[in-house]
Amino acid sequence: MNRPEPPPPSSERAARGAGALGALVAFTLAGVVDGLVAFARSPSPSRGPALLAWCVVHSAGVLAALGLVVAAAQEVFLRAAVQRPALRRLGAWLLAGPRRWWAPDEPAALGLSAGLAGFTVAVGGVVAVVAHVTRTFHSRALMVAPIALAVPGGVALAAVAGVVASWPLAALLRRAGRLASVGSVASVAALAAAVPVVHVLSSHRDAVAALDPWAFALAGALLAADLALVTALLVRARRPSPRRGLVPAAALGVAVACALLAAVPARGLGRRQAVMIALASRSLLARRVVGPLQRTLDRDRDGHGVLFGGGDCDDRNPRVYPGAPETPGNGIDESCSGRDAPARVRSARAAPSRSAGAVAERPPSVLFVSIDAVRPDHTTVYGYHRPTTPNIARFAARAARFTNAYAVAPGSLRSFASTFTGRYPGDVTWGRGVDPRYPAVADDNVTLAEELRAAGYATAAFTNTSYFSGTPGFYQGFDVVQDPREFKDDAAPIVRGAVEWIERPRTRPFFAWVHLIDPHAPYGEHNWPQEFGRTELDRYDGEIARADAFAARLLDAADRIERRGDPVLVVVFSDHGEGFNEHGSRYHYYDVHEEAIRVALLVRGPGVAPGDRRALTALLDLHATVLEFARQPLAASTPSRSLVPVLLGRHGGTPPDWRDEVYADAAEYGGGAPTSMALVAPPWKIAFDATRSVWELYNLELDPGEQNNLYDDDPARAAELRARLFDVDARR
Repeated sequence: MNRPEPPPPSSERAARGAGALGALVAFTLAGVVDGLVAFARSPSPSRGPALLAWCVVHSAGVLAALGLVVAAAQEVFLRAAVQRPALRRLGAWLLAGPRRWWAPDEPAALGLSAGLAGFTVAVGGVVAVVAHVTRTFHSRALMVAPIALAVPGGVALAAVAGVVASWPLAALLRRAGRLASVGSVASVAALAAAVPVVHVLSSHRDAVAALDPWAFALAGALLAADLALVTALLVRARRPSPRRGLVPAAALGVAVACALLAAVPARGLGRRQAVMIALASRSLLARRVVGPLQRTLDRDRDGHGVLFGGGDCDDRNPRVYPGAPETPGNGIDESCSGRDAPARVRSARAAPSRSAGAVAERPPSVLFVSIDAVRPDHTTVYGYHRPTTPNIARFAARAARFTNAYAVAPGSLRSFASTFTGRYPGDVTWGRGVDPRYPAVADDNVTLAEELRAAGYATAAFTNTSYFSGTPGFYQGFDVVQDPREFKDDAAPIVRGAVEWIERPRTRPFFAWVHLIDPHAPYGEHNWPQEFGRTELDRYDGEIARADAFAARLLDAADRIERRGDPVLVVVFSDHGEGFNEHGSRYHYYDVHEEAIRVALLVRGPGVAPGDRRALTALLDLHATVLEFARQPLAASTPSRSLVPVLLGRHGGTPPDWRDEVYADAAEYGGGAPTSMALVAPPWKIAFDATRSVWELYNLELDPGEQNNLYDDDPARAAELRARLFDVDARR
């Protein structure tokens, strides 16, 4: 059989620059498209000709910077390809075109088909192992060993399967005749692979949507354009032409132009936060490139650079970066807030004001009903157009409804650790744990359950998720704990057990916490108690309605306890919200926009006047509130404020010395450095994304949906709130 000849030396010289030119043109064009997408996705109040121009220029520059790296890599590869015989033969075979690809070649077809058979078997085995391990182990650290062992096992399995499959495949290809070609085998394999791929994608619609299919589409178009351009240039290089130096010269010129284009965002990105927001939150590809570029070019390795909008005010000092801990009065602006934190005289802070006298004749029992990932604007009780929470709405008719309540963290673990200790998550003492993402809640934390148990309360926790059981110390203080082995299990048995426990006759009060995971993604398709539709948002609403139906059984039990003469303080709340790409983020955990941290909060108990409460509230305030109802002392150093004066309706519902700000942050590892942070100081809110150095400022009274970023328009207020955001010491 004739082998394709390698290209002549003249073609090798003419092909120089093809890899670089193809990458540079493809990446720059993709950047232009991405900039247009970022502009189109931006909120209408911020759109304008200037934003359009800068989105396109900056996005093209960011992708051009990445294109320079890819261009260099492709050029090195092509140089190696023309010098290595094996790669030269492969290149010549590819450039021969479809006529060569579909030509009968039984040995090559057999090798490809046997390799694909072995690969399929190996991938199936590894996927099965990974699926079993991820379902069995909560800790990533425990997953590493079996998954790492599965990979070499898969390689060995692929070798054996390929050899075994080659025997029947050889007989099949002999009968195929002219169809025994590499192209035929590749086509059949592609069609066969399409079936399970389509099935997986259709079965995991939410996960696919979270990955942003349009980003994958643009990335695929970028790679296809790059490959097509390089192939076209190489085919041209094989043809006789008097202008063989045109491609290298064009590559050099385009490289210089791309370097100049990349310099624009390298030096200018971040000067206008409207542009930064568009690229960091609304683009398809640039948003995934900006952060790595900032960190790659970070000189002092503190995670924040100067180029591409990194925001580091001193890239030579690793202790200085946006959000760094401040040493007050040392003359150094460590946090890049624009000023050094003023020196303070540390003194014991007075305990938050408490009501005079007892709030009830005797300490009431306490029932916490928390529902995961529920945003208030998707509940009937907060005015949603769908009947998602009719039972909680009936409960609210005799309860205090807080309209300005926040979680101090958008993830369940940190939110509940804060609620139960009365501290901000960064001040909770975290242990090591097996998995750093789920660190232990250290024993030296004093939790609400521990304090109530010491006061004579019976304590119990019920939840239909295994999420918290993987965190050592999380349940400290609870005498009874009931949770399942599955991440998201049926709530019926858990609620049944909780109702039985709280209605049990006893001579002392109880503290029961019941958490319903149902509205957490992935959202199931349920027709009970009602079905709203099949879209992701429909199913989310359906899960809220399902949790509401289960919560009704708990609220009915509390009513029965009250009717027998035992006082009960009932608190219904969500631990955080849920995002649906309103600001470029889906679900929760990393985002601090309103959809992620604003929560529902309703309280009913002895002496509580029904009606709305507009006082700025954080979930950590529940710690001090319950302790006052239970007549227990409160540590003076806690930021938790008792809601009793607000609940009793004094001072118009908001005491005159009430807080004027709430801080919230997101962090990947327990008490680790925040990746995003926000300060709500009504009517203003400032937010900072530390991973990409993005700033936002909103007037929530005029813009509750956070669509009009005022950071560039009001620099004085932005500077003042920026300094307050980083002033952690003042909040302790």
